[in-house]
Parts: sequence; C-alpha cells; structure tokens
Amino acid sequence: MSAEPIQTPVQKEGELSSPLKALFRGLYLLRLFLLSFVKSRKSQVLTILGLLPAIVMIALGVPPPAQIFFRDFVQTLYISLLIPLSGLLLGTAALSDEIESHTIVQLVTRPVRRIEILIWRFFATVIAGTIISIVVTSGFYVSISISAEIPFEMLTGFWPVCAVCNAVYCSIFMLLGIALKRPLVWGVVITLYEQLLGVVAIFFEGAVFSLSGHILNYGQLFADYNYNIPDWPPLMSGWILLVIVLVCIALSGILFRVKDLA
Repeated sequence: MSAEPIQTPVQKEGELSSPLKALFRGLYLLRLFLLSFVKSRKSQVLTILGLLPAIVMIALGVPPPAQIFFRDFVQTLYISLLIPLSGLLLGTAALSDEIESHTIVQLVTRPVRRIEILIWRFFATVIAGTIISIVVTSGFYVSISISAEIPFEMLTGFWPVCAVCNAVYCSIFMLLGIALKRPLVWGVVITLYEQLLGVVAIFFEGAVFSLSGHILNYGQLFADYNYNIPDWPPLMSGWILLVIVLVCIALSGILFRVKDLA
C-alpha cells in the first residue's frame, strides 16, 4: 500500500498548507530524479548517440540545400527515431530502475504519495529527454552552420516538437515499465512500428495510425516545415496526443498504486 502523508488535526501557526507541502515535496522529488538522470549512463549514452550525426556532418560536409536537409533530417532521424528510442530507454526505466534498486522503497516509506512519485518522475523524465533533445539538435545545427547559414528559428522551432515527442513516448513507455516484466521488448515493437509501418504508411495516407505522424502534424504549429495528415488539423492531433498522455499516466497511477515493491 502507498504511504499517506501524516495528517494533523490542527494546523500550527506558520505551518505550510497542504498544497504548499505537496509542491515542495514535488520539487524535492523533481530535483532528486533529475540528479539521477545526470548521473545515469543511459542519459550519457543517448547524448553521445544523438551527437554522432553532427560529427559525421563535420567530417563529410553538408549536402545542399542545407535548410531543407536540416529540416528533413531532424524530422526523420530525431523526432521519428532517436527521441522515441530515448523515450523507450528513459521511460521504461522511469520507475523500474528505482524499484529494482530498492530506492523507491525509501521514498514510499516517507510521507509521500505514490501518485506524487509517479507524476514528478514523469516530469523529470520528460525534462531530461527534452534537454538531451535540445543538446543533440543544437549540436547538429552547429555542425551544419559551419558551412551553411541556417536561421536559428528553424532550430528553436523544433524544440517544442521534441518536448511533445518526449512527453508522448515517455508516458507510453513508463506505463509499459510498470505493467510489464519485459517492457523493452514491447517498446522496441512500438518503435519499429513507427519506423517500418507508421512512417512508410505516410505514402499510403496511413499516417493517421502513426504517433510520430500526429506529432509532426501538431508540430507545424511550432516549426516551419510542411507536413500534414489529410483531414486532420494540427490541433486535433494535439488533442489526441494529450489524451494518450493523460490515459497512460492515469493507468500508470492505478497500476503503481497496487504494485508490489518488495
């Protein structure tokens, strides 16, 4: 069972109200989780992996036209492949690593609700994944800008898209990490679907069945590129992505509440 905060019948003078207590607990958990990501080898490996294209571009040069190449490369490699893989590794490990290392037990024995742990861990995972995305796309931008001029707005426009992408995939893979014993297997299946079926299906007007398709469709509101799903306005894709995130978090909360952490 989850550990509930200690309730006092009378609030003492100068004592923080319950919402403020919850906020400070959340900020403490957020800091704790973000520090764990900084020390994590997964985060370091993902950052190095994401910077490899930049190193290749510096060595080989940039094929013209540079702006179109940058736009298409970020869409295809980062948003459709590397960020989902990042979400897979970080999302499935969001709580499973804490459970396996028994550090989660130390948290639930304190006056912290399990739902607080889950929500703040999710935020920390999305923030960490987004920071990695910003670092690697910036590295790629710099590698191309050495030999060709690209508007800085083209880079910054992709950052909100990366944040949305991280939120969607981290919520899905966090749910898999709580619900399944081998979440990486199913995570790879989902990622491969996105690549082998979801992206390819664009040519057959099947992008509506692809998460990355809806992310790119919604991303038009932030980044200057041409992409659309027929009969699907960007805001409609945004609502679908929001529903997916909320449903995954809700299911994760239900399962995590009854999960045996021993």
